[in-house]
Amino acid sequence: MPQVVVEHLSKVFKIADSQFTAVNDANLNVEKGDFISIVGHSGSGKSTLLSILGGVLNPTSGNLYIDGQDVYSMNANGLAEYRASKIGFVFQFSSLVPVLTAKENLLLPTIFSPRQHDGKEKRALEYLDLVGLGDKVNSRPFQLSGGQRRRVAIARAIMNQPELLLADEPTGDLDEDTEAEVMQFFEKINKEMGITFILVTHVLGLAEKAKKKFRMHGGKLSEIS
Repeated sequence: MPQVVVEHLSKVFKIADSQFTAVNDANLNVEKGDFISIVGHSGSGKSTLLSILGGVLNPTSGNLYIDGQDVYSMNANGLAEYRASKIGFVFQFSSLVPVLTAKENLLLPTIFSPRQHDGKEKRALEYLDLVGLGDKVNSRPFQLSGGQRRRVAIARAIMNQPELLLADEPTGDLDEDTEAEVMQFFEKINKEMGITFILVTHVLGLAEKAKKKFRMHGGKLSEIS
């Protein structure tokens, strides 16, 4: 069975007396360890779909199964545990806590995880080293470059050892060289840790690096051959 199964998923937003279909009958199967990209213009529904996959936005209709579990049949506590234990998020902005060091930013998500986190400090150091920041453990965000802050955010996203990492325009504010650097770390984590990646981007060059490529247009999801 695929790790992620999306069946006839739709999301309709009601705005005053009208409605807008952000995701329109999407279907998707993702195998464990896959690296897929979803490309499309702003407003095409990419981020809405990612929010549904991450358990933060209820669909209007359809089903989402992760490891055979019906995500939106869970209660609020179940959804919170799902987000904390199975999902990692990387957003367009690093959103690091400015008063915390790089290491302390990595330890933050473990507070909200239902899992036991023995050895979490050791893992934080290992993950900072993995993204090339072993010498920045005690640095605060203002002491880091934009690319370094993004790498801390990537390391933080995998601290709870998620099974699925969702990246929403993670290089949108970076220059071309730093963008390529961040993508290399995504590929490294995907290969070495076996974490499934779903990358949303409007950058065609990044999308092309994925094993499987999809496009969203007007809420419709289609595979690019």
